[in-house]
Amino acid sequence: MSEIDGYKYALLWAGNEEDGLYQREESDWKLLKTTSINLDWIKGDDLPEQKVKRIIEINHSEKKPEYAVYFPEGEFEFADVIHSDDQYFWGVGTIIPKPGQNDRTLRINGNGNIVSGLSFFEKTFCRGLLELDGNDNLVENCKFYKANKSTSNRVIYSDRFLYIRNPQGQRNQVRRCEFVNGRIGASLEGNYKILDCSVSHCITGLLLRPSSNGSEIAFNHIFENDVNHHSGADGILAQRNVTNLHIHHNDITKSGEHGIYFQGDSSLIENNNVSENHRSGIKLASYTSNLFEHPKMQRDPYLGFNNVIKKNICIGNSKDEKDTTNAGIYLQAPLENIRVEENDCSDNNYGIRSTSLANLRTEELESRARLRDLYIINNIAHNTRRASLYIEGERDVYIEKNRVDSLLTNAKTSSHRLVGAVIKNNEIKGELTLNRAQEAEISNNKIGRINIISNSQNRNHRIRNND
Repeated sequence: MSEIDGYKYALLWAGNEEDGLYQREESDWKLLKTTSINLDWIKGDDLPEQKVKRIIEINHSEKKPEYAVYFPEGEFEFADVIHSDDQYFWGVGTIIPKPGQNDRTLRINGNGNIVSGLSFFEKTFCRGLLELDGNDNLVENCKFYKANKSTSNRVIYSDRFLYIRNPQGQRNQVRRCEFVNGRIGASLEGNYKILDCSVSHCITGLLLRPSSNGSEIAFNHIFENDVNHHSGADGILAQRNVTNLHIHHNDITKSGEHGIYFQGDSSLIENNNVSENHRSGIKLASYTSNLFEHPKMQRDPYLGFNNVIKKNICIGNSKDEKDTTNAGIYLQAPLENIRVEENDCSDNNYGIRSTSLANLRTEELESRARLRDLYIINNIAHNTRRASLYIEGERDVYIEKNRVDSLLTNAKTSSHRLVGAVIKNNEIKGELTLNRAQEAEISNNKIGRINIISNSQNRNHRIRNND
């Protein structure tokens, strides 16, 4: 250090225990312990990942400085795994894949890391730009992008700009980030929050993996993720048995398939604007394959249960003119204990539809066509091309206080009946069609007319006090 003259600051980079950033104080040099090291300050032939790793090593030395890694303007090639805890990565630089290294650009293993303000550009093909594996990590104010929109005719689940990868991870966060032209914008495992992000022109916007548990997805703008119309090309795809999620205050428009496709349990989907999507606005379904083993016991065999869909605007979906099955809110069996409340589902093919898959074998009906404990309460559905409410179920179905143009009931096969449906206090401008029903209670409704199909006549219905 005695050889340095005329400088106030000096970065010692000799590969030994004295390395660090120093400030001159009169004739002495003092180690600065809390500041940033600009990668441009480090001269020589070291690769960017070598420089970053050395800064982290210095932070773990006996002197215990807390140096942030600053990426200045310019492009930095990466194809490496960084191990760090409580490390701050920030700047105005752009991280790009190393040509020929296709699996990942940068992976950070550890806890409490922050990645802030950086750009991640898929300049050459790479399946992932940033991966985080650990707890309490934060990605904020970053941009993930590719020059051109994908032309794939399928969903590519292996390719994701951002991957929060630990199924057991806790309290990870993604805030105020932008994702443009990806195959998958962001794929998320474990427990996390993704807030205030913009996701556009991807095949699938946000992929919430089956391990997702107790996570929050809110205030995101997810639009024009319409590369193709393949299954899975959704604005938000919540896979298999995700659990205890809160999906709220998102704006989701013009998705290639559904706005939100949710396949889990014990979750709240509320206050979202889910409009102009190719198929359904919000779709619920459940499956028994590829499940994650959550600590809390779930149903066996698994089915979606205990979900609330509330106060969403699901207007102008069902853009696919060839597929007339879709709805503002679509409930596909098997499902149980589902509440659909205070939603506006106007201007769709169906407003709200619950149904089971066609062509099931007799032995599959009990498990795969289960639709029980459905609460369709206080919704609006006008100007639909088919029934405003198309409600298939088995029993314990409550249809109350809705304002709709029409209502049609159904059961899973011609030999089954919807038993004991409660239909009351609704305003139905047109026709209430009672189909495949028995022992229905129809009371205190304002109805244009009631049409009881022959398969439902003389079935002990209680019809009273309707206008």
